[in-house]
Amino acid sequence: MKSKLPRIFIILLGIGFLINLLQSYFTPLIFDEAYYWHYAQKLSWGYFDHPPLVALLIKISSFFFDGELGVRFMSCVLSTATLFILWSTIDNPKKKDYVVHFFILAYSMTLLNAYGFFTLPDTPLLFFTALLLYVYKRFLEKPSLLWGIIMGVTMAGLMYSKYHAALVIIFILLSNIKLVFNKYALLSVFVALLCYVPHFIWLSQNDYVTINYHLFDRPNDPYNFKKYTLGYFVNLW
Repeated sequence: MKSKLPRIFIILLGIGFLINLLQSYFTPLIFDEAYYWHYAQKLSWGYFDHPPLVALLIKISSFFFDGELGVRFMSCVLSTATLFILWSTIDNPKKKDYVVHFFILAYSMTLLNAYGFFTLPDTPLLFFTALLLYVYKRFLEKPSLLWGIIMGVTMAGLMYSKYHAALVIIFILLSNIKLVFNKYALLSVFVALLCYVPHFIWLSQNDYVTINYHLFDRPNDPYNFKKYTLGYFVNLW
């Protein structure tokens, strides 16, 4: 990633980070965050309904702060890093002329900003998705052992965030089937699976409780118009 950034970019990114810190401090925890805080009290390679990364983020945050910031600090860091990575992924030489436009678009996305300070599995999911797209782009420019390993570790981080990560990885593969014949791409898959072995072991030791929950138990939740239909449109927005 290029280290030289426009001054206005650093200022706007910093303002966003400070706003997220203030929101983190003054906004009470939502139920889900309290639930994940409970996870963080006993770190494990897996939990009932999610992979472990959200708990790890809360644990790291607690080393720096108490209270709400002790749950959300790392989310503020990751959301800021996500915008930086997205900016770095753009190679257009004229992008410095559109810094303000970039932040208007980024800061106008409701859920993107909500995940900017709430500590939910979606926060690291967004971060590692952005990072994977950046790494994948560099990998395509120059396939190598190093980029293959980095891409594998990034995919593992994505999968440790949320199981939905599989969709990102699958659609990247479907968009470029030639990756199947690339030895470094295959290496990245091997590295990702190797990094994910601890979670596979945890699943095996716990009767695949997470998989069973998402595939068989979760759909039993009765339909609710506000929660599912209106919620769908909020996510689109």
